[in-house]
Amino acid sequence: MSNQDGLEWVEGKFGLEPHWIREPDTNIVSQIARKNLNLSSDVPVDVTFHSKGAFTKLYKISTPDKPYLLRVSLPVDPHHRTESAVSTIAFVRQITSIPVPHIIAYSSDNLNELGFEWVLIDNIPGTTLHKVWRGMSWDAKEAIVKQLVEHQAQLFEHRFQKIGNIFRQDDGFVVDRMVTTIFFQGDHLTHNAVRGPFTSSYEWLKARLQLVLTDQQRILSTSCDEDEIEDAEFAHGLAKKLVEILPTVSLPNVSASEPTVLFHDNLLMHNIMVDDEGKLLAIMDWECISAVPLWRACQLPQLFDEWIRREKPEKNNYAPDSDEEDEDDDGLDNEGISDLYWEHLLEYEMWQLRKLFVEEMEKSSPAWIAVTQQGILKVDFERAVQDCDNGWRNRVVKRWVDSLAEGEPKSLTHMLYSYSESN
Repeated sequence: MSNQDGLEWVEGKFGLEPHWIREPDTNIVSQIARKNLNLSSDVPVDVTFHSKGAFTKLYKISTPDKPYLLRVSLPVDPHHRTESAVSTIAFVRQITSIPVPHIIAYSSDNLNELGFEWVLIDNIPGTTLHKVWRGMSWDAKEAIVKQLVEHQAQLFEHRFQKIGNIFRQDDGFVVDRMVTTIFFQGDHLTHNAVRGPFTSSYEWLKARLQLVLTDQQRILSTSCDEDEIEDAEFAHGLAKKLVEILPTVSLPNVSASEPTVLFHDNLLMHNIMVDDEGKLLAIMDWECISAVPLWRACQLPQLFDEWIRREKPEKNNYAPDSDEEDEDDDGLDNEGISDLYWEHLLEYEMWQLRKLFVEEMEKSSPAWIAVTQQGILKVDFERAVQDCDNGWRNRVVKRWVDSLAEGEPKSLTHMLYSYSESN
């Protein structure tokens, strides 16, 4: 049984969420810094909380010479999550020009003085792209997009033959078991589940659907809540239907391993570090980033996954900023205009920039474009697997499945967007 001391899963607004049973001791964080930075006891070290993610807390370590960061992780997938993250960063640094954090030391075993796994890195200068986006010039925004194209093209050129996460082996790297949320969420680590590495899309998608079926069957066997039972019956039936049609989307018997590439599927503005002018400094958050089939990897970065807005919004058409909006202040200057204006402007800008991304990728890697065009159905099916147990979304997935059965498949992505806009 894996050691998950310090972690519990609690029911949140959008399903199970990880919870810290205890807080990391900042005095011990300071001790770890001293030891791994070779600082004597008379050198002042100041530790402050910096930020947090879904499974991590980040602490800033200030020393007389320079600052550092210590990322402390919940044991959601003990040992494997930290080992894979460290290995992935080393791999990216070795084969690409993508700027990534510099790792000084780490512990992938929570049986240490802190009681949590940790990674010590150099401090990343600058700020997140999210915080400076509004003040950036259009040229600077286009420059960021062109760099992302270059990075994705570089990763596309380095192929693996399995689906899973990257780990060090001897002097190289291998793809091994999958380390992503669906495989460790809640009590999934206790399941007798197939975790990879997978040799085909069929195996990978079927394993994920099996976890969904197990979850819904458990609810049906234990719950007395009528609404919960009704939702579980719907999700279970939908997952079974997806298992049935999976062979028509991805062949179950493949003679050779399927080529895969590393794909950062959580590339949001918050994970892109830039200077005040918007120059790219680092790409963050390489935890749970996997080598996936080409059809899955040849997709737009997630920061372009916004609602489509083809017309530029005009400030004069929006209400002034309100005090209620200020209560949820994210530190950005609204310039006296409602948050809604800035949301719509971002949607419009991303619509323009996603077109630039595709145009630049056509120049840089025509093969990437070809895979994108050929993998539309598989991408939709994978999205259906992701959302078949997800509240309102699985109702849309059911309609998409019905369209497949009728021989007139629609775009699940467009169906989901249209549903959100109308509700």
